[in-house]
Amino acid sequence: LTVLNNKLYCNWIENEQIRIALYSGNDSSPDWTFVEKAVPDADGINVDTSELTYYTQIKVRNGRLYATWSEQESGGAIYQTRVAVGR
Repeated sequence: LTVLNNKLYCNWIENEQIRIALYSGNDSSPDWTFVEKAVPDADGINVDTSELTYYTQIKVRNGRLYATWSEQESGGAIYQTRVAVGR
């Protein structure tokens, strides 16, 4: 979990997809909205959704949200570190 501009964000791995959601801020009727849904047909922010994913985290720096994670080539030993920056 991390906070940016008084808004709560959460990220996790779900079915090899890196997911990021924004909390509605309404504790009596809580709701989470996937932020990657701003991209049509997106399911997660992965570069390659067929690769295994590990070690996701989100941080704020200079007023921007950064997500990092690792992707492993399916059946291979090649790991790549990925970074995405919120707009």
